[in-house]
Amino acid sequence: MKTYSPVPGASHGPRTDGAAGGRGVLWLLAVMLAGAACLACASSPPKQAEQRENKNPRPSLVCPHPRDQSACTPGPGLPDSDCMSYEKNRDWLPPAYVINATCVCQKSVDQPTAECAHAVIRAQTEALAQDESIREEGRLCNSKEGLERDECFEKHLTPLIHQIHVEAYTKCCCPCGPSGYAVWEAVTAIPVKSCDAASELFDLFGSCFGTPGKW
Repeated sequence: MKTYSPVPGASHGPRTDGAAGGRGVLWLLAVMLAGAACLACASSPPKQAEQRENKNPRPSLVCPHPRDQSACTPGPGLPDSDCMSYEKNRDWLPPAYVINATCVCQKSVDQPTAECAHAVIRAQTEALAQDESIREEGRLCNSKEGLERDECFEKHLTPLIHQIHVEAYTKCCCPCGPSGYAVWEAVTAIPVKSCDAASELFDLFGSCFGTPGKW
């Protein structure tokens, strides 16, 4: 899997300058929570783990109120080999999001819901690209640097990117939705250091079925 180098001027990890520092802390907290959750799962005796599963099959951290999608059929999907949409729209998308989303896209998930979500997200991203006012806002944000650029994207594009993913999860029969909005502030501002890290965080906090560590 390809490893991306941070883009010039992109935010690198936790920062302490105001709002961006808060997002960095949030991202670090997500990583810590992910590690703690995995450690707890790995260290629990099978019987205790089974009892917990029966009492709380869907951890509240991930998905407290799953939708009933038993009668839903995912629409047509796209394979993980078709992931160039983000790079193609780099001129107006947040640079950190281009890196993070491309990494997640390249992860092989042989699931109809995952391939459907990929198709919906790409189609809606291309639809946004047809709106010249949105592209212009994105280009304007990319002309800035550091905290000013992050705040610009947070105001103009992060809400749209988050909504695209909410709609994709709903249309593609996911009982659970994507990560909460606060996480998307980090996703659009802080590039991960490797695609492996992006995939792990995505599985832990973006599970379609509300199962940490799995799509």
